[in-house]
Amino acid sequence: MIMISLYTGFRLSEVFNLQVQDIDFNKDTISVNPKHGFTPKNYEFRTIPLNKELKDYLIKNIPETKKGREYLFKDKNDDISMSALQTLIKQTFKEANIKDASFHTLRHTFASWLVIGGINLYTVSQLLGHSDVKTTMIYAHLSKEHLKNSVDLLTFKN
Repeated sequence: MIMISLYTGFRLSEVFNLQVQDIDFNKDTISVNPKHGFTPKNYEFRTIPLNKELKDYLIKNIPETKKGREYLFKDKNDDISMSALQTLIKQTFKEANIKDASFHTLRHTFASWLVIGGINLYTVSQLLGHSDVKTTMIYAHLSKEHLKNSVDLLTFKN
């Protein structure tokens, strides 16, 4: 779940409700769409490109038993609650000595690294599924080093 969110910016509910059929290894895409019992935020279906590293990871790590099943992270009768899942994720971060993090931190990381990598906010907004680029600006935390490097690109000469 963590790898998927880092490489897609998907929300916890989007990853939790991901179905094997939402991943198209031939077209290299991964999708969020409404399904029974789940509606994405803003009711938006979106498909984004599947990062090569994530594709390789998923191919190696989707157990054979899941390949014929509907959901990637839960069985049809699995009744794990979202709050129980969030607690488990917080515990995982704690054990990894990552402080003050939640699953949503991964979404911020996805957006921030794209912006630091030079991707414009409109594109990041589309990947995150935001209807307004102003919302995306909240996620675009830039490091002081990145800001300095940006200003250092200026070379006005008299």
